[in-house]
Amino acid sequence: MFKTGIVLHYVSEYSKNEEELLRQKLSAFRNEKVLNPQIEEDDSFENLILNLPIGTTICKVLKEKSFFSSEEVVICLPMFSSHISLPVKENEVVWFIRDDDSPFDSLIEEGTPLLAVRHYWLSRKIGLKTSEDLNYSFYQRDTLITNLDANKKKIAENLSAKKSDLKKTFKNYKDAIKDVIELPDYDDTIHYKSLYEDIIPNSNISYEKIVSESTLLPAPVPRWHSKHHELTLQGSNNTLINLTNTNNTQSNYKSKGAIDIVSGRHMIDQFYVEENKDTVYEYKNKIVGNLDSEDENKNLDIKIRKNSFAYIRNTKGDTETLKNQRLYLSTEDIDESPEGKINLDHDASRLYISEFDNVDNALYYDATYFSQQTTLFNESNPAEENNAKFSLVEGFEPIEKDFLEREKISRNNLTSDFIEEKNLILPAIFAKSNNIRLVARKRFQDKSKEEWLNEGSIRLIKESENFFTYSHMCLEDDGQVAIDGSTILLGNFKKELLRQEVAPLEDILEDNVEITDKNLISMHGNGHGVLIGYEENIAEPLVLGNSLESMLKELIHINLDLLEELNKVSNNLLNHTHSGVTPGGAVTQPASAPPTYSFVFDTDNFVGTEKDKISNKYQFLRDNLHQMLSRFAKTT
Repeated sequence: MFKTGIVLHYVSEYSKNEEELLRQKLSAFRNEKVLNPQIEEDDSFENLILNLPIGTTICKVLKEKSFFSSEEVVICLPMFSSHISLPVKENEVVWFIRDDDSPFDSLIEEGTPLLAVRHYWLSRKIGLKTSEDLNYSFYQRDTLITNLDANKKKIAENLSAKKSDLKKTFKNYKDAIKDVIELPDYDDTIHYKSLYEDIIPNSNISYEKIVSESTLLPAPVPRWHSKHHELTLQGSNNTLINLTNTNNTQSNYKSKGAIDIVSGRHMIDQFYVEENKDTVYEYKNKIVGNLDSEDENKNLDIKIRKNSFAYIRNTKGDTETLKNQRLYLSTEDIDESPEGKINLDHDASRLYISEFDNVDNALYYDATYFSQQTTLFNESNPAEENNAKFSLVEGFEPIEKDFLEREKISRNNLTSDFIEEKNLILPAIFAKSNNIRLVARKRFQDKSKEEWLNEGSIRLIKESENFFTYSHMCLEDDGQVAIDGSTILLGNFKKELLRQEVAPLEDILEDNVEITDKNLISMHGNGHGVLIGYEENIAEPLVLGNSLESMLKELIHINLDLLEELNKVSNNLLNHTHSGVTPGGAVTQPASAPPTYSFVFDTDNFVGTEKDKISNKYQFLRDNLHQMLSRFAKTT
């Protein structure tokens, strides 16, 4: 048969401090002759203290005191093996049972004290809605529901009797009730005092003690509303592991399995959502009826979050879940259902593992700017991608500069398109938080041994049967980083348009910006979208490859032209001879008119025309080379 006990101590660790606490408490109960099992031998008693497992509780049995019964304290082992550990705090109420089937007699149990422990606690005793709390459940609050209106009436009448100004305001107790609230407290109720007189410890003192010892960490914890098909584990400080079905509601998939792991349910709502009439219920100028000091019974404003879970400060100043709005605030306006529902946007940290689901939608993350990312679009077969002819970017023709007579600057670019929402329902893992870290551990080695734990690596792999659509990002154990894919895109040109104030954000996001040569020239060399090995003192912009190639080819052509002209000059110089001078002996020839050589004509032509042409070409090239700096990349 199950019995009820109130927890006086919980064995939480193997340490000298824990042993001493157990020794003090159990010795006191043994001396009072109320401890079960009753172990008189000091050595056996000491061995018992040193060998109690983690999770053992010391419980005072809750039974009505009478002439025929006396106080009893029992040592309770946990019901379940160490594979499962249930939370419980001091002064909470638990179920426990006694094993009456032990085959050992009293002599054996006296000599082997661990065999004498025959009580096992099953779990914390669940309270009703008013008391059930994952962080700290104060079972006595259930007695407050016995006569709610009478309690309110009594509070209101006491207040109006104490304060003359309230007598003028409150015409009757019903008017007073509207402005009187209570705060959750830890006072022992009259029902428990009458039933367990001198058995239960003072609850206010017990609460303050376990808070000061950090046995209890006060916090509001929303209670998950488990469905009939779910297996749920909830922690005392707002953690949840829920074995459930997928979030997808399509008939073909809603029966698929999922594991939802959450820390900090509704945390964003609780602390970081702006308070206004649309986000909070507000109750102004309320009088607290259950504070000890009259000075503290001042008007109080209470704000409760909408679309979240309700929480309130108790009489100790700690925040806890509001478990009964009618009892404490005299209202039924608050929607309590969000407390037990998923909040994909405002839960603090989530790892969601689904058999089948679509996690690429606004329910899971904000894709407002992600949707502005473009990827390259290729209608050809990826397996033949290396031989495919891609269409030019719409609206762009091959560039032809008039100063490049032989080499035109042309591009054969891939067409880009925006990343679309993935509407595929597939096995999915979704992780969301603020800081996400993947760390591969460094090497560990005991220098006295030859063995070691090698450094790890991180690999992100996108599998595919097609080599062209396979991709990976690998951080290897030797420090190398390998990134591969059909195309590797770094940066977003739209950010450079915004950063360099080419157009306002609205126009850029809606593709209402006309990109002209003038725009691009003004941006050359000023971009910072991609920085490779950046060092501020020696970093330089990258160059535009096609333009650079064409410019260099044109320079080569110009140099060839120049060499050709110089060759002509050289040949003419070699073929030129002065009159009166002939090879061989000095034979006097008749005087005649000197011949006219083409050298003089060609030289004049070169100086007068070709030199200026080449000079102009060089000037054009020099100016345009300065404009060939990359739009948004720099390197050292």
